[in-house]
Amino acid sequence: MATNALDWAKEKIKEFEGLLMIDKEDLDHELVGQSSAYWQVGQAYAQAQSEVESAKDHLKETDAALYLELRDKKEKEKEKFSESVLNNGVLLDRRHVKAAANLRQWQSLANQLGFLKDAWSQRSYMLRDLCQLFMASYYTPDSVSGKSEREVRDVSAGNKRAKLNEARQRVRKKSKANDG
Repeated sequence: MATNALDWAKEKIKEFEGLLMIDKEDLDHELVGQSSAYWQVGQAYAQAQSEVESAKDHLKETDAALYLELRDKKEKEKEKFSESVLNNGVLLDRRHVKAAANLRQWQSLANQLGFLKDAWSQRSYMLRDLCQLFMASYYTPDSVSGKSEREVRDVSAGNKRAKLNEARQRVRKKSKANDG
């Protein structure tokens, strides 16, 4: 169970990655679940993008507060300071480092979810293509079993010869019955 939003996003990425593989033997199930899963990936991506924007805002707020805090401290101590000294002080403060790290984590997760969203989009095209292949009777039990192309052709040709021989025998029997 996710303890925070970052953990939730990481769990969602793992969950959606695991569902990307298409079971070509169960295309009806794959088709039914595609749109729902794509919507969930899109929702997770939108949430991550929102978190990135929130983290950016938090970083800006943290930096502004740190800047004012450092400037007030320097003024109270009657210490000379420049703009760069204050900016460097902000960058070195642990609160800035923590906020910047949080932003980078969310940016990384949002990027991963963006790529995952693209992969799910590609998955929908692959499902469409697989369904077209299935409707065109591309899949045979032999093609799924992993036999070589030559073996499949030989079996197919053998099946056709057997059917042709059966048809010839039926014609011969009819012919003999009519003659006799």
